[in-house]
Amino acid sequence: MKCILLLSCLLFVFCNSQSVTKPIWPGVFDVPFGLSVPAAVTQGNPIVNSSSHFYYNWDQYQATLITYAENCIPVFPGSSKAPCNITFVPSGAYFTSPTIGTCLWLPGIGSIPPAFLAQFNYTGYQTIESDFYGVPHFTYYWDAGTFQYWTDTQSGQDIKFIDGGIIVWNFAPTFSFTQWPASIFQVPKNAPPCKFPSKSLDRSHNLFNVISQNAVDRV
Repeated sequence: MKCILLLSCLLFVFCNSQSVTKPIWPGVFDVPFGLSVPAAVTQGNPIVNSSSHFYYNWDQYQATLITYAENCIPVFPGSSKAPCNITFVPSGAYFTSPTIGTCLWLPGIGSIPPAFLAQFNYTGYQTIESDFYGVPHFTYYWDAGTFQYWTDTQSGQDIKFIDGGIIVWNFAPTFSFTQWPASIFQVPKNAPPCKFPSKSLDRSHNLFNVISQNAVDRV
């Protein structure tokens, strides 16, 4: 009897892994999320579910704005002690903070297309993960090497994302579809290149850098 049950479970996992469809982002949306970063990376106190926001408009501007209202990601030593914005437009990724102003961080690295899981593979596992508000969800677990993503098994909604193995996002479980003005995605045309300290965040720890180089050409 135990063998039959085990075989049934294995067949369920196999069939489930073959039938899962990758969610596609809508062309315009925004969603709050919580940023978490361990103390070993911030070189200070850990960041735990710090309020942040993701704005996306592929349809009109092929742009993304990420606002870290309380704590910036650890782009360079000490950056997490202040807020920052990162804007992705076709010309590249721009970093904005109160101390640096706006500078061009990643030339040519634009926004992720709506097929945001294009470079991810379904692991075949369903796990329980919590959203921004701490509510648990049954999720599909997706993997792309140093990047992991979890989406709700019923709605397809983003629930959790791990960037480069060190930066964790926990999303709110629903998108908003507000039409934000174009100005939120605008960056200075003459923004200088960013000159961060030598121990800055490696380019490989950025999902946009990894995905957009390949995905934009296919959309």
